[in-house]
Amino acid sequence: MTHNYIIRNLAFALAFLMTGISACKKDSLETKSDPETVGVYVLHEGTWNMRNSGIDFYDVRTNMVIADYFKKVNGYDLGESAVQLKQYGNKIYCVVSGTDGAAESFLEVLDPSSLKSIKRIPFFKGTDIYLPRSIAFSGSKAYVTGFDGYIRRVDTASLAIDKEIKAGGTLEGLAIANGKLYAANSDRFWSGKGSTVSIVDLDSFTLLKEIEVGPNPTQLETAPDGNVFVTVPGIARDNFSLKKINTKTDIVMTSHKIEMSLFAIAGNTGYAVVGPWGERIVKSFNTATGLIGNNFITSTTAITNPYGLTVNSLNGDVLIADTGDPGDSNGMAYCFKPDGTLAYKFETGQSPQQAVFVYK
Repeated sequence: MTHNYIIRNLAFALAFLMTGISACKKDSLETKSDPETVGVYVLHEGTWNMRNSGIDFYDVRTNMVIADYFKKVNGYDLGESAVQLKQYGNKIYCVVSGTDGAAESFLEVLDPSSLKSIKRIPFFKGTDIYLPRSIAFSGSKAYVTGFDGYIRRVDTASLAIDKEIKAGGTLEGLAIANGKLYAANSDRFWSGKGSTVSIVDLDSFTLLKEIEVGPNPTQLETAPDGNVFVTVPGIARDNFSLKKINTKTDIVMTSHKIEMSLFAIAGNTGYAVVGPWGERIVKSFNTATGLIGNNFITSTTAITNPYGLTVNSLNGDVLIADTGDPGDSNGMAYCFKPDGTLAYKFETGQSPQQAVFVYK
């Protein structure tokens, strides 16, 4: 059986599963099946400067993995340093950061049913390279931060950049809350300069101000109460913390001495990767207080180096992407049930990150 045959049939099956349920609306007496998770797309970042990022596909029902599914479907490589994969509405968005001096930065927009590219939006102009890092959504717009200090607004209908503003230095993670966008001024080159969060008004798309949070802020997420958490890794394992910003006053309201590399929030439930590289573990996370709880994994499954967290919005499962040991050519994805027991696992490409679940 050839790869093309498998891909054609898999794409047809995915499209059928994701659209077939609408046909059940014709008759109210007709039996309707409950939604279920049928697959997972996993982004792997690859190795820096090797241009080997990709997206793998795992079929939950058959336990089949198609490595670098993106390339098999689209016929070209995803590119260099792809760092985020998120679904919004009926599209998947992949942030391909690229490298300095090379015209290889993109926002790849994909069809969730097939992973076919809808549009590949260049995030460079001439010799100006934007180096996109993070994406968030509000209404009909997507907002993308870049290491060049700009936030670019993308219209999700036309899939074109319709406005951009200079909002900081080397912008990394972002979150949207209370009609505002919060973007981390990271410290990409460990110079000690990046230590603020830039705040942008969404209606006018103008910079309001910057607030001090500590050295090298990276990830931001909106909590259920509408406030924003920000991880502050510090410099060389110094001054690390987790802080919470009050989005009404735009003042830091709490600060915890926690070395947190990444976290995920799903409703009132949160999960965090804490500890130094090589010793990181996944723990529960209180989304109201910011305090770290118990170890999340209750089975004997060992995670080497957790590098990505994605929560399945359908059933609360948590997919942990594991890079493995330094030098490993491939990573692993482990999906755990909400009680911390292992549901399934599969091999991925190198340095797996975020995932998007495919539903029936």
